[in-house]
Amino acid sequence: MLMDSVLRTPSHKPAFRVAAIYTIIGALWVLLSDRLLVAMVSDVHTIVALESYKGWIFVMLTGLLIYYLVDTQSTINAKYQEQLRERDDELRLTFQNAPTAIITFDLCGRFLSLNQSACDLFGYSEDELRGTSYKEITYEEDMKEGDQLLAQCARGDLKTYTFENRYIHKDGHIIHGRVHNGTVYGTDGRPSILVAQVEDLTKRRKAEQEAREHRERLAHVDRVSLLGEMAAGIAHEINQPLTAISNYSDAARRRVLSNNADPEKLLSSLEKVSEQAHRAGEVIRRLRALVKKGTSQRECADINDLVRDTVNLAAVDARIHDVSIDVDIRAAAPTVFVDNIQIQQVILNLLRNAIDATEDEPNPNRTVRAVIEIVDEELVEVSVEDSGVGITEDSAEKLFSPFFTTKKAGMGMGLSISHSIINAHGGHLWFSRNPERGTTFHFTLPLEEGTPHD
Repeated sequence: MLMDSVLRTPSHKPAFRVAAIYTIIGALWVLLSDRLLVAMVSDVHTIVALESYKGWIFVMLTGLLIYYLVDTQSTINAKYQEQLRERDDELRLTFQNAPTAIITFDLCGRFLSLNQSACDLFGYSEDELRGTSYKEITYEEDMKEGDQLLAQCARGDLKTYTFENRYIHKDGHIIHGRVHNGTVYGTDGRPSILVAQVEDLTKRRKAEQEAREHRERLAHVDRVSLLGEMAAGIAHEINQPLTAISNYSDAARRRVLSNNADPEKLLSSLEKVSEQAHRAGEVIRRLRALVKKGTSQRECADINDLVRDTVNLAAVDARIHDVSIDVDIRAAAPTVFVDNIQIQQVILNLLRNAIDATEDEPNPNRTVRAVIEIVDEELVEVSVEDSGVGITEDSAEKLFSPFFTTKKAGMGMGLSISHSIINAHGGHLWFSRNPERGTTFHFTLPLEEGTPHD
């Protein structure tokens, strides 16, 4: 048990005190006994007789004194030991009944003791785990970090540390835990044992995973809804290359049927067919990427490329509403670690809102502007600016709330989902009112290391 592992330093003070008293009394007896005897007794024969008993008298007196001292110290020691036993019992009860899992290890990582909470957490009894290595119940991919930290503690380089680890329950399911480890030092000043507290994070991690899946499902619904709103523009964008393909194909067919087809003109028609097919395919590729349903996957990406690709898709809808989109890139290849589809969804939401806000303006003002710039050494900022009527005070308070919308049609989930996506990526989404008219939406994302800042 943990309490049995605590080393107590024996006290030598009582023995030293008895020896010191015995020495002082002996010295005083030697120095003063003869003088006192002569001063108190005048008869020489009596003095000689008493001299023969002086040693016995000293032994008797010092014996009585030593008995008293030892008996007194024994009583004190007995009370001290009783207090220690009571303290040990209290600590054992605290250890066993603690709601947090508490474990002790030796410096090789073998279990010495576990309280009941630890046994309940892992599904094993204390006897089943005592003497076995922590690796027996540790998730394989997490062993390396545990070995490194244990080695540092054994060398005395690390006194306390905290890390997250995964364990395997007796029934096979994964346990997520936050481990707080501390080193206990022996009387020689060297590491003796390790004491660990394991905080069970399994339910929290499960809830976080469910929240992520729920957010991804909502984001997918929002993307499908968003593309549904853009259906007319998308149909027009795909119809144009399809019409061109049909025209170029008819021209090539007529040349072949005429029996005097010019190979160069025929090749030109076929190249234009291929070019328009690629154009239609590129639109469909972007649509499929946004509509695709799957788990979130993050990777390093150039935010400039994500904005350009999204602007190309939004331009389909912008042309239908006679709105132009300008892109102002002020940062060279800012790299971010993101889910590309989700970030494009945010950009598309902001561009679509800006297009809707701008479409009723006089023709010269129908412009949406996207700006990308690095705001400090750690963040890149993307801004989408419109020249619409702006946002009222009442709308501003509810702007990022679910199901709130100022549009005639729509679910009112776009900004709310965009806000949660940016937050999940460690960024921030907000809006500001433009000096003259319109609104600018901004969001930031953390930069990856090595991104140029000029």
